[in-house]
Amino acid sequence: MEACIRNQGINGKEHEDKIATARHLIMEMADPYEAGKFTVNAPGLNRPFRAGRSLSEPLRDGDIKCLPELKHLKSFNKSGSSPTKRDISQLLWAAKGRTSHCVHMHMWSLLWGLTIPTWAGGQAYTSVYLAKENKLFRYINWTKPFSPLNRLLHYAGWTRGNPTHDIHFTRNVNVRTQLDGADTAIILCQNEETGRTLWEVGYMLENIFLQAKSLGISYESKLLEAEEILQLAKLEVGNAVAAVLL
Repeated sequence: MEACIRNQGINGKEHEDKIATARHLIMEMADPYEAGKFTVNAPGLNRPFRAGRSLSEPLRDGDIKCLPELKHLKSFNKSGSSPTKRDISQLLWAAKGRTSHCVHMHMWSLLWGLTIPTWAGGQAYTSVYLAKENKLFRYINWTKPFSPLNRLLHYAGWTRGNPTHDIHFTRNVNVRTQLDGADTAIILCQNEETGRTLWEVGYMLENIFLQAKSLGISYESKLLEAEEILQLAKLEVGNAVAAVLL
């Protein structure tokens, strides 16, 4: 089967009592795994993967099938173990890590694959932060920012930077009050106030829940209130939407 996907605008379109984000045309195609379009390998080829300094290399394979698990997915699990440093690395990758598949934009196929779907191949609609031990880190999946210049350069056949998996220290900060007392949390933020950013946050939450379940760790999700969002913005965590408490 082959899928032709057309987005339905940055805020989607009303369809009955729901919001449609994309329209799909399904046609015959080869198995994407057998055809090599989906792999467990790190991104590579013309843009080699660069290992981060602060996070361990993510695992890209496993024995748990995602689709059956979605039926039993929960937004919390308090009966698991505490996450290790490697577990946290894996959760960040699940949220918005790099994969080796291509993103098709117009006539170009770009090695900008992510663990989540993105609207029209966009890369910077959302941001991911890690709060741990009164320190704030920003998750990085590409060595150069996806700026307007970077986008223009890709049209010329050249893209700055490489895929990576790392965190960059932002500042010392105590956000436990806004995160129900949690010492460690992954905070998901929108970089613009549109529907497509909220969809991405939903995809990231789903991936984190699946990854946490496969790792057998405890977690709890939290949708942030308006006052908490304002308080986090003052601490340089802008437009936070949700958090996963670990």
